[in-house]
Amino acid sequence: MQFEFETWCTLQEQTPALFKFRGREFKLLSGDPRDRDCLLTFPATTEKRDIRAAQRDAMLFLACLSWEHQTPFVPEFGGGGPGAESIFEVDRIKHGGRWWPPMPRPLQLKSLAAPETAEQETALGLYREAMGYGSEFYRFLCLWNILAIPGKPVEEIVQWIDKVYQNAPHDIASREQAETRRQQCGSLGAYLNEECRNAVAHATRSHPSRTPLDPNSWDDLHRISEAVGFLINFAELYARQELGLTKRMT
Repeated sequence: MQFEFETWCTLQEQTPALFKFRGREFKLLSGDPRDRDCLLTFPATTEKRDIRAAQRDAMLFLACLSWEHQTPFVPEFGGGGPGAESIFEVDRIKHGGRWWPPMPRPLQLKSLAAPETAEQETALGLYREAMGYGSEFYRFLCLWNILAIPGKPVEEIVQWIDKVYQNAPHDIASREQAETRRQQCGSLGAYLNEECRNAVAHATRSHPSRTPLDPNSWDDLHRISEAVGFLINFAELYARQELGLTKRMT
C-alpha cells in the first residue's frame, strides 16, 4: 500500500480529500460540473524535474481510480509550475451537458491500492486511456497492448484469448456476436488480431481477401467498437490473472 490518507477518505461535493501517494502530498476536490468534474492538485515545487515526477504520479493515481471505478478519469494539466501549486483538471465523458457515467458519490478512495510493478503501472495507464473518450481505434490498441505486457508475442496473445474464450465464453460481452466473429476466422483471437488489430494498425493488408479498414465506414466503426467490448473483458481478466492486479484494486 502506497496511499496514506491524512483527513477525509471520500470525495463529497466541494469536499477536499487530502492524501499522500508515494510520499507526495495531493489534494482532490470536486469541481464545477459545468466545467470540470474534479481537480487534483499537488503542492508548489521549485524543481522542474520534481514537477514531471509529480505529474506522473498524478496520472498513475487517476489510472488507479479508472480501474477501481471502471470509469474514465481523463487528466488535463491545468496550470502551475515552479513555485506554484500545480493543478490537474479531471473530466470524463460528457453527453448533452451531463457527465457520463456519473461520478461515484461519494468517491471511495480508502480502498485504493497502488501498483507494485512496472508492468502493473503500464497496464493501469493503458486502461485509463482505453476507458477515456478517444477513438474506438485508439481504445482497441490500448486494450490489446495490455495483453502484450510484458512483450508477449502476437501468437501467444491469440492463443491466450482463445483459451480463455473456450473455457469461459459467458464472461465475454455479446457472446452471440463473439461466436459469429469467431467463425469468420476460425478463432476469436485470430479475428481480433487479423481483422481488428492489423486492420487498425496497417493501411494496407497482406492478402487480397483482407480488406483494409475504412475509417469513414459506419460498419467498420461499429465492428471495432464491438471488438472493444470484447477486449475490455479480456484485458481486465489478463490484468488480474497474469499481472497480479486485484479485481478493483481493493
